[in-house]
Amino acid sequence: MDYLLLIKSLHIITAILWIGSLYVLLQSMVAHNKMGQTRAVGMFEMQLYRTVVNPMMMATFILGIGMLVLNTKYLKNPWMHVKLTVLILMLVVHLLTKKKMLAIHKGGPVTATSVLWLILGVLALLSMIVLLAVHKDPIPWILVGGLPALILIIGGIILQRRS
Repeated sequence: MDYLLLIKSLHIITAILWIGSLYVLLQSMVAHNKMGQTRAVGMFEMQLYRTVVNPMMMATFILGIGMLVLNTKYLKNPWMHVKLTVLILMLVVHLLTKKKMLAIHKGGPVTATSVLWLILGVLALLSMIVLLAVHKDPIPWILVGGLPALILIIGGIILQRRS
């Protein structure tokens, strides 16, 4: 049995679940803002974060580290360094989402604009991760996805600090 392929498959599955559930969580925050509810939706978001988003993020990182340990040649490829950098940015978005979610849970207001910036950041970073993993050539994908993703994340951080 090829353990590297098994770990890679599980890594892809957990990454899909992590980023998909993060997207659902952010969409829920936008809906929360439109409905004006505080506690009920906040409880749903907390449960989603604790039971799906956070465990899938941890599993994705653990499996990714496992792949790097089993196949150290990945670290010699420039695209992997770019992918790891993009993953750090995705982790920043993950933590900003948690911060926003905790504010909702405490009954604080949520600006839909700042959450929408985070959603756009998730989508841009996801696009970069997939393009890097498939094409394994970082230069065009940094220009196509990296700069817009960075602008979206910085914009989201600025808007979040204002709200």
